[in-house]
Amino acid sequence: MRPLTYTTPKPLLPLLNKPLVQLIIDSLPEEVREVILAANYKIDLLREYFEDIKQEREVYIVDEPESRGTAGAVKNVESYIDDTFFVVNADIISS
Repeated sequence: MRPLTYTTPKPLLPLLNKPLVQLIIDSLPEEVREVILAANYKIDLLREYFEDIKQEREVYIVDEPESRGTAGAVKNVESYIDDTFFVVNADIISS
C-alpha cells in the first residue's frame, strides 16, 4: 500500500469515499456499542478522525507502543474488555 501509507495509516485509507476502519465499524451489528482500536502507527491521525466525526458507537483508541500481532493487541487493551468480544483487523475488506 506504499506510498499511500507514508502519510496515512492503513485503517484510514479510503475505499468508496470512507476510511476502511469506518466501513468496518458501520458493518458491525447494532448491538455492538463500543469499539476499541489498538494502534501505534500515526495514532494521532486516527484520534483526529474520530474526534471530527459524529459516531453512534463509543470508540476508544489505545496506544500500542510496540506492534505484537493480534494477540498482543488484545492483551494491550484487556483493561477495556469486560464481556464477550470479538476481534477484527482494521485494515481489511470483508462482507
